[in-house]
Amino acid sequence: MSIVASASANIDPVGNPTEDAVVDLAVTPLGAVPAVNLYAGAVDSGDPGAVWTWEWVILAKMTGSAAAINDPTAQNILVDPIDQWGNIRLMLVATNTNTGLSSESDPLRAPSSAFVIIRVLSEKLSLQKMAIGERNWHDDAWDWVEAIENALTGAADHDIIEHDDVIAATGADLERLVGGSYALDPDSTNPLNDEGFRPLHWHYGSTINAATALARGTVKLQEAWGGGGDPLVLTSQNPRFCGQSLFSNDDDGHTPFITPHGAGFNAVFFTDMAPAHIIWHIEEACTLHSYNLSLLCAKRITGLGDYKFRLILWTTAANLDAHIYANVANSSFTMLEPSSDGKPITTSIAIGGAAIPADCWIGVQCYERPVEDIDRAYGLMVTLFMESA
Repeated sequence: MSIVASASANIDPVGNPTEDAVVDLAVTPLGAVPAVNLYAGAVDSGDPGAVWTWEWVILAKMTGSAAAINDPTAQNILVDPIDQWGNIRLMLVATNTNTGLSSESDPLRAPSSAFVIIRVLSEKLSLQKMAIGERNWHDDAWDWVEAIENALTGAADHDIIEHDDVIAATGADLERLVGGSYALDPDSTNPLNDEGFRPLHWHYGSTINAATALARGTVKLQEAWGGGGDPLVLTSQNPRFCGQSLFSNDDDGHTPFITPHGAGFNAVFFTDMAPAHIIWHIEEACTLHSYNLSLLCAKRITGLGDYKFRLILWTTAANLDAHIYANVANSSFTMLEPSSDGKPITTSIAIGGAAIPADCWIGVQCYERPVEDIDRAYGLMVTLFMESA
């Protein structure tokens, strides 16, 4: 009387012993492989009505694998997760509860039917890493040998140009490739690139991908680089517009102080009276981030009133002539009042990124001043901080 256990990936393990489970990583990558179903069966030659209990065990798996059996005492089991490229070897022991006798439990003596393998095939060549203790593995080892032989044969037959880099590599070409410096073709058989070089390996000049905000690459410099450190590449221009004013227009002509220009900037009666102290022509679209104001002040005497400034915008030359303008958002600012010691006042006003169109005009306007003439400033200096669009 003997008991033979049958472990299989087939739902009929007694009729199909030693049928292994196969996981193909070319079809389902690690991390997405579902649990593997395995089935148990047994035959007791002396007891056709045997009643069975089951004991499954994983004999071998890859180091670090978390693969486990969901219920080692169930007849049919699940093994999960399949988290490593490498075979998993399992063994089954069946016990007849009628007699208390079991199938062979010694892995060295048990028949092949008591074992089942979960074979994990590699993504590229369907190769296996055999589990420790596998039997009859020479066929799989021959697969290794054939894969290596085919790879070496292919390498011997192809030119390096098949890697999109080099045509008909010679000994001199290979020496240049490993010898440092630029890998240019020493026998001049490779085609010219758009810079007039014949590279062996396309990592030179225009053959490098263009730089992006997230990756390094090649850029074209506006002027030749003279060496000495890394060339500086500007990805955006940050122009600054500076100006100063020492006079203001008024109804009598002008005054040597900073004060609002005229009474209402009347376009009919004061056609030469610009509503701003400083005006810039902006040729290209840009973003206005901030501006700085500095006032050269007289001594504060009366202590009444403040200076207030803002930026104004003309979108056309006709509007400039007609004094038709708009205030630049978030640009209005009240200065600190002139002090009793007459020191300059300097401040920076953040705009928050105002979009300025191309071919327009920006002006600095004083729209309120201290009440008394003796408290007024006699010099205005302004700097605009821009970024090209």
